[in-house]
Amino acid sequence: MKMPILAVLLLLAGSACAQNSNNPTANNPNNPTDRSGMNMPSFDSVDTNRDGSVSQAEFDAAKVRNMTLAQVDQNSDGMVSRDEWNKHSDKPERR
Repeated sequence: MKMPILAVLLLLAGSACAQNSNNPTANNPNNPTDRSGMNMPSFDSVDTNRDGSVSQAEFDAAKVRNMTLAQVDQNSDGMVSRDEWNKHSDKPERR
């Protein structure tokens, strides 16, 4: 009884691994498109009032997916600077 259950579990685990191996970008920390920033918009497009930082309202209006302002705001001041933004973006910007 234990042997057939073990065999089924091994088959299921093997098929799950095979599905991930077909996608070379899945869970790959070296792939810039699989970063937590996942195609974040440009800093300038989100900083709509051009004050050099992104507020919670600006962040929310930009509808950044898979990311919260708190995750990007490294110094926890409630705002995101260009440097903080660039650390999470796959396309760092300079100014």
